[in-house]
Amino acid sequence: MHNDRFANVRWVVFAVLVAAVIAGFSASASAHATLLSSTPANNEIVDAVPSEIVLAFDEAARVSGGDGVVILDPDGRESQVGEAEFSGESTVITQGLRGDSRGTYTVSYRLISEDNHVVAGSYVFHVGEVTGAAETSDNMYSTGWLVGVFGRAMYLGAVLLGLGSLVVAFRVDRAGTEPERWPHRRLWIGVAAACAGGSVLGLWGLGMELSDSLIPETVVMSDLIRPVGPWGGSALWLAAIVASALVVAAGDIRQGSRAKRVQLIAAVVFLGMVPSLSGHDSALSWVAVVVNMTHVFAASVWAGGLVYVAMTWESKSARRTSLAVGEGAQPALEPGISRAGENGHRLAAFSSLAVVAVLVVVVSGALNAGLLVGGVSEFFESLGESDYSLTLAVKVALVFAMVILGWINRRTLASGANSLRNLPRTLRLEVLVVVAVVATTSVLAGMVPPTQSVPQDFQGVSQAGETTVRMQVYPAESGANEVHLYFLSLDGSLKDVEAAELRVGSDLVESRRIPVTMITASHAIVPQVDLAAGRWDFEVTVVASPAPPAAGQFEVEIG
Repeated sequence: MHNDRFANVRWVVFAVLVAAVIAGFSASASAHATLLSSTPANNEIVDAVPSEIVLAFDEAARVSGGDGVVILDPDGRESQVGEAEFSGESTVITQGLRGDSRGTYTVSYRLISEDNHVVAGSYVFHVGEVTGAAETSDNMYSTGWLVGVFGRAMYLGAVLLGLGSLVVAFRVDRAGTEPERWPHRRLWIGVAAACAGGSVLGLWGLGMELSDSLIPETVVMSDLIRPVGPWGGSALWLAAIVASALVVAAGDIRQGSRAKRVQLIAAVVFLGMVPSLSGHDSALSWVAVVVNMTHVFAASVWAGGLVYVAMTWESKSARRTSLAVGEGAQPALEPGISRAGENGHRLAAFSSLAVVAVLVVVVSGALNAGLLVGGVSEFFESLGESDYSLTLAVKVALVFAMVILGWINRRTLASGANSLRNLPRTLRLEVLVVVAVVATTSVLAGMVPPTQSVPQDFQGVSQAGETTVRMQVYPAESGANEVHLYFLSLDGSLKDVEAAELRVGSDLVESRRIPVTMITASHAIVPQVDLAAGRWDFEVTVVASPAPPAAGQFEVEIG
């Protein structure tokens, strides 16, 4: 590696690693809106038809149009009244209900969360007796979902190429001093068109998912560009279309002014920030956003830069070698390739840059996956149990293949000028792997990480003084069970507590204290509690100053 050239890069890498370490120790909430509780609760039997149902989520969510929350009576007829109302910073949704039939009522919801994804699900409650749930459609992998995946792939691929070509132009081809070496206008038009097209398809796919229709209603599409959550959610895709227009408006920057170049660079950098600000990480924390943004930009240097080098391989070879060597624009080559020509010089410079980028990609990607999945051990535990973990494993394998191919290309480059004729073939193979990585990443962006799919086999509500405790037990069967505790204020919004204690007992087993892990100030978890079949008493004690400690009681039936 060329030490003088990359001395400043090492400081950047150091700063990124420090930020990543901070992210690794920061607490985070779920990155996908999850139903915490409902009133009436799941499978609860009530004496009369309630006038409304209440859904409490851990993050902001919004219904779109009139079909966000649908309530079907025992005969399968829609029974919701009016539009849903929001409270608790859009985490609590109240939907009116009318009816007088006894039996099972089915509640189905289809919402958009602050991480720019559609959340769909259903549950049942019973009035007087159990008669059976109505049929609903909660299929995640719908046509709209596939359209969204294709749109994200277009967008991400264009961003990688745009950012990567800029880095190659500045750090390899020295575009800052030689304007003619800027990427050609045709590339920028292609990048802008793909980003704008991907944004449109992404919004269209979300609209199809929300409305369950090939042609979404106007009200659904207009709702999509309204901000949800701190980063704006899907509204950022509209901003991406505007940024794409600015890229085209920059014109032919080879002969353009410095202001035009600044405009183009700023627009392309913003396009690179959008995936991090509108995806899973946007609902975690700003640190998670920074880590994912670092991952995207480093991947752009590595993968996008590689694609650009491969695209310009033949055109660059026509230039005289003296252009690169005589002006001192390129670094010296490794021994054995002094006669390789400009292709060799460019690839040598890019190879050194890619080494740094690979390091950042691996570190930031591992931390980002840890934040989403819950950690390395959780990743391997869920490997065979969730589509997300399996798809993530495929992406890791593809990235590993890219590292191997890059190592082979670097060895080939060092072996001499005669070996350069074989490089285009392996470069094209590496580009194909890049395409596969982009496609896999786009699929992952539309999936729910396993730690965010909170099971609801048992769901209960209890009051502990001024704190409402929502408890979920999974799988509520004999053996190891997982317990989630959520703490809410009286208005239904999440509430920060100082500490919580859980005691579990039954008629046959003396009550015992179970260690509780606080994930956030409003969410606690017990990863494993062994229970036998039968009825168990759960007691949750909550400490939330200035109120004195208070306890809530639950009865849980274990099958």
